[in-house]
Amino acid sequence: MMAIQEQWSRELGLRVQLKKSDYKAHIAGEFQLGEAVFCSKSYDPSYKLSFFRKKQLKVNLSNWECSVYCNLLDQADHETNNEKRSHLLKQAEKMFIEEMPVTSDLFYQGAMAAKSAASRGGGV
Repeated sequence: MMAIQEQWSRELGLRVQLKKSDYKAHIAGEFQLGEAVFCSKSYDPSYKLSFFRKKQLKVNLSNWECSVYCNLLDQADHETNNEKRSHLLKQAEKMFIEEMPVTSDLFYQGAMAAKSAASRGGGV
């Protein structure tokens, strides 16, 4: 945590106080900035996009909700044409990126891929 604090101070000029909290504090929304790891169980983009469908979902630590975004996901859930479904999910993803209720500072999947390659005797 100290490395993050030092980097933000040096690179962004931000002075922040970081402290650890438990999961209950995150669920209660008792934070201004939090850290979470989202690992996907599916390659379907709707899996992670739906984490932010409703602010009442425990996995939606941002408490962000947007009716247009929710409507796009609902339409995609019921769309049987793969091209149309993909278009709806891309629209939802674009909206999510523009609204940016969460951001990433680490790409966990890449770290897992590097570990996996190294564990097979291959290079990183």
